[in-house]
Amino acid sequence: MPTLKQKLLGGVAFLTLLDAPGALAAPPLVPSWTGFYVGGHFGYSWGSLDGDTTHTVVTPPTGPFFPHNTVIFPSVERDINPKGVLGGIQAGYNFQAARVVYGVETDLTWTGQRDSFDFSGSKTVSFEDFNYQETTAAKLRYMGTVRGRIGYAFGGLLPYVTGGLAWGRLAVDLNSTLTERFCPPCVASFAGSEAHTLFGWTVGAGFEYAFAERWSAKAEYLYVDLGEKSYFSGVPGGGDFGMRDHTLRFGINFRL
Repeated sequence: MPTLKQKLLGGVAFLTLLDAPGALAAPPLVPSWTGFYVGGHFGYSWGSLDGDTTHTVVTPPTGPFFPHNTVIFPSVERDINPKGVLGGIQAGYNFQAARVVYGVETDLTWTGQRDSFDFSGSKTVSFEDFNYQETTAAKLRYMGTVRGRIGYAFGGLLPYVTGGLAWGRLAVDLNSTLTERFCPPCVASFAGSEAHTLFGWTVGAGFEYAFAERWSAKAEYLYVDLGEKSYFSGVPGGGDFGMRDHTLRFGINFRL
């Protein structure tokens, strides 16, 4: 049977073991990605107006003065590349199986993307002098996506890939004037604006980092193809226009 001295020495040894650095340390907290989350984002986007961006300038098919259907400028290339800042909100739900995290996310983004094209030129055709002026502007007002996400969690770090449906509101302004310079009544002009909702797809990748129990920060790149829609039907210079876009976004999420 141990003596009182042996019992005291044993207790001291046990307390010394508890005080040792790293002894019985709790394992690091591994966050769970499962559940609903909401958040906001900001960033920058740049893209291009695609579709019928080449305009053949001809005289009107009817009229008392213009020579009918005369080609003035066979190729006016409208190079329009909207770009600007953006900001919006997002919400989604994650499932986690071991380290694989998958789910769905939807977002709505307001953008300041805009750009315009200006052209002015003169040409003599069949002894007639013509002047043509045009301004075409495009603005992506807002866009949204519904995407699937799948990633692999390294503790609090979650790299992922994503893809799904996209839509956006694209506005186009067109102002043009064709004048036969030595015939003052010979002027054909148009001014108008149209906005349509376009639908397409998106794909991208990013990573998210959980810096607190319910909070995480993310960085994400998306390529967006919004397809094409008809603008200014029947108007010279009109056609099918679409938007191809690149977005770089940073955001914060809160897990509910």
